[in-house]
Amino acid sequence: MDDLIGREIGQYRVTALLGSGTSATVYLAKQMSAFERPVAIKVMRSELLGSEGFAQRLELEARTIANLRHTHILRLIEFKAENNLVSLVMDYLPGGNLADLIGSETLPIDKIDRITAQIASALDYAHNQNIIHRDLKPQNVLLDEAGNAVLSDFGIAKIVSATTTLTQTGAIIGTPSYMSPEQWKGLPLDRRADIYAFGVVVYEMLTGALPFNADSASAMMYKHLSDRPSPVQEHRAELPLAVNVVLLRALAKEPEDRYETAGEFYKALHEALYSPASAVLVDQKRATIHRPSGTDVAMATTEVSRVKQRPFVLIGAVAAVAIIAVVALLLATSTGSPPVPTATAAGPLIAGQTRIDNRNVTQVYVPLGCFQMGSDPRADTRASDNELPAHDVCLSAFWIDQFEVTNNQFQAFVDAGGYTSNEWWTVEGWAWLQRNGFVGPETRGGADAGDQPRANISWYEADAYARWRGGRLPTEAEWEYAGRGTGNRIYAWGNGWQNGYGVINETTTGGASYPNSLAVGSRQLDRSWSGAYDLVGNVSEWVNDWLSPYTGAAQQDPIGAASGDQRVVRGGSYTSSPEAARLTFRIGRDPERRSPLTGFRVVSSTQT
Repeated sequence: MDDLIGREIGQYRVTALLGSGTSATVYLAKQMSAFERPVAIKVMRSELLGSEGFAQRLELEARTIANLRHTHILRLIEFKAENNLVSLVMDYLPGGNLADLIGSETLPIDKIDRITAQIASALDYAHNQNIIHRDLKPQNVLLDEAGNAVLSDFGIAKIVSATTTLTQTGAIIGTPSYMSPEQWKGLPLDRRADIYAFGVVVYEMLTGALPFNADSASAMMYKHLSDRPSPVQEHRAELPLAVNVVLLRALAKEPEDRYETAGEFYKALHEALYSPASAVLVDQKRATIHRPSGTDVAMATTEVSRVKQRPFVLIGAVAAVAIIAVVALLLATSTGSPPVPTATAAGPLIAGQTRIDNRNVTQVYVPLGCFQMGSDPRADTRASDNELPAHDVCLSAFWIDQFEVTNNQFQAFVDAGGYTSNEWWTVEGWAWLQRNGFVGPETRGGADAGDQPRANISWYEADAYARWRGGRLPTEAEWEYAGRGTGNRIYAWGNGWQNGYGVINETTTGGASYPNSLAVGSRQLDRSWSGAYDLVGNVSEWVNDWLSPYTGAAQQDPIGAASGDQRVVRGGSYTSSPEAARLTFRIGRDPERRSPLTGFRVVSSTQT
């Protein structure tokens, strides 16, 4: 349509081509009156004009949009339909668009914060006028001379009103990389579809990359309907971890799980972007809880609390590992101290990489990431109430024992005076030990071989051993993520049960049963994506959390309730059914209880 250059459209003379898209071509023009000011004219493609009523619908929308008066919404000057041309005349902004800016530099946080605030303000204003954008993307965020954001192209926005049939068409409208799940499904849209697209735009501003990439529309649809974005730190390590929590809520698959307004999203994002390095967001304020029922669940108010973040440390090169090893050897020779943990491979750490910790126990590396914790009844019909609702969780990187703690490993703790000194015990744990007069663990059930998992210990004993190791018991979220990963597997090997893959009572599925636990790692197929063995079976495992219901809020490094009556036990044992061997299965036990079915493993932060 370059032949329009030099032509007049009403009082406007076309001077240059600005850009072209699937629905329109945009030209630079001069308004011959009004001091010959520059304008942008969006000329709709001729093939659209053959659609019955297209011009009339566009004019109706244009009349509504022309009434918008907001600093960060591009002003629509005029709708024109003449000489077989249908066009929209708008203010011209010379600063380019956000897509060009993202492609030209890594955006500093203050610039991202300012642009995000401006977009949020514009969206909230439009939404309050019952107008949704439906095609929010960086190309539609224009920039003025000062770099301020101005939202453009409300040409496909429709009045959200029950009195018009234009919102009931069910048509799929938008740009695939930014379309919300409900857009892909062709469902009626509201402001939360814009908030989803806004979340994609913010992710792209922060990282320079889209949260979802695919080679085809069908693959893109699947990702928006099913996948979760990778943590922003994979693209930009200095970003606070709390940013992941905010983005996960903005990009929630169900509209009711997202922020209610763009301003609410911006406020949470601003807080996360400027959160101190020593703090992470644990829980979202006014988090939406959605349960699969016939009615929506009311907003639940939760408090924003903070926990100390564990620093993220990488062993980066062969030289670094060698130097650490030499220094550690010298220290061990001169002082008798144990060597520091060493990784088995140099370079950036990856999932499943192993190291030997300072008590000579092998651990595997679990990188930072986000997953859906808990059960989704649509994916797992055996989900129990205390596994609901499924909710998004982001975690810092950590090391976890490759196998359950064995009898031999625990005996080293006993030999080091573990039961005669209160150095590694909590006050409650030491009081429990003294009250009962225990001088060591007990063995019941024939599981006393050195390579069998140490069972028959209380939570207090497991916790003391973990402290002696320089670690701690895993949180529920860490344990589940180490087993399920971002793919949200039901079992370590996948979503379907397989006889013989784990040390589990399989009599209900035609398989074997076991009189006691086996040596750790006996079932090579009971191995998770992170390289941890026996999460499905052998013995169940103590974790750190008190048993409490899930809130449904997106969380960063959750640590569970502050108190309770029972500590959580995770994983199946050799007497468990396949149902209880699911990685989402959770029960509570008295922390004083010793059971031949329950063992544990240890987690270490990345700097230990």
